[in-house]
Amino acid sequence: MDLCSPRSTLVAILVSVLVCCGGAAAQGPGTAYPATAEVSDQKAGSVLLYPYYTSGSGSANAHNTLISVTQTADVPQPTRIYLIRGNGTIVARHICLQAKQTASFPMGTLDAGNTGYIVIVAVDADGCPMGANTLIGDAMVKRATGHSAALTAYAYAALFSGTIGGCGPGSTTANVNLDGISYNRSPRTVAVDKVRSRADGNDTVLVLNRVGGNLATGSIGSIGSVSGTLFNESGTGFPFSFNVAQPQLVQTITNTFPATSPNFGTVVPPGAIGWMKMAGDADIGLLGAVINFNANAGAAASAFNGGHGLRALTVTPAASFVVPVGPGCS
Repeated sequence: MDLCSPRSTLVAILVSVLVCCGGAAAQGPGTAYPATAEVSDQKAGSVLLYPYYTSGSGSANAHNTLISVTQTADVPQPTRIYLIRGNGTIVARHICLQAKQTASFPMGTLDAGNTGYIVIVAVDADGCPMGANTLIGDAMVKRATGHSAALTAYAYAALFSGTIGGCGPGSTTANVNLDGISYNRSPRTVAVDKVRSRADGNDTVLVLNRVGGNLATGSIGSIGSVSGTLFNESGTGFPFSFNVAQPQLVQTITNTFPATSPNFGTVVPPGAIGWMKMAGDADIGLLGAVINFNANAGAAASAFNGGHGLRALTVTPAASFVVPVGPGCS
């Protein structure tokens, strides 16, 4: 499905002019953000990962996500969207962005009744991944439970210029290796920088995604075994572990998840805060988000709603995507 009109094959040439050794041309005063900086939700890139989307199967008034993607450069940019549902199935879309264009899409229209995460890849006219570190984006999420957040997309910068090596008009797939050679590395250990007490009315949802998989065949691996530590306000750690048989976890933090001894309510009692970190037992990429809802936010000075992406503490070169290749915006 195309979400735009066709583009000229000159796109790849024009965009490559803006890219030198994997770095984008400066978009304003100051020095261009270095492409070699690791994945971040505070920069532009050639691959964007939106850590969470959800949409209701009925009315989207209370349960929906609005995703946006922006081309910051002065040339058009073909892109491909991959909607990776929590159960591992994949839906692909094409977007042809005009120069300096922002496009927004409600997930209630694109993928109603599903939850997952999103990968957007900058491509050339043949559908090959390309180094065009000019894409930024975000997702505005709202759930019927009251949880809502503005989640900025994580950007992986390409460390090459032009079209990725080995891909051309006759190719059927290409590798997007998040290895620190082709693109920035992916987080392996991630953290929730603050977890508030449930006894104070807080309901915190943790989203965790496995980064990587074959988007051409729909083979997205599960997260598998995860080990982590919950820290109390004094910095004492309490270990936990869990297993996820799908590529995405969406789980409320309670006295039974994550399972610590003593339980969460004891580690983070009324009036206190804590934090937590976690990593896959296997060498996999992880990213995600945390969203908190407190029904007393409008009446209590200490109660807040909102969310953000998980913080990256360590990175790994092991994550990669296999993407299908073929004209979609040519």
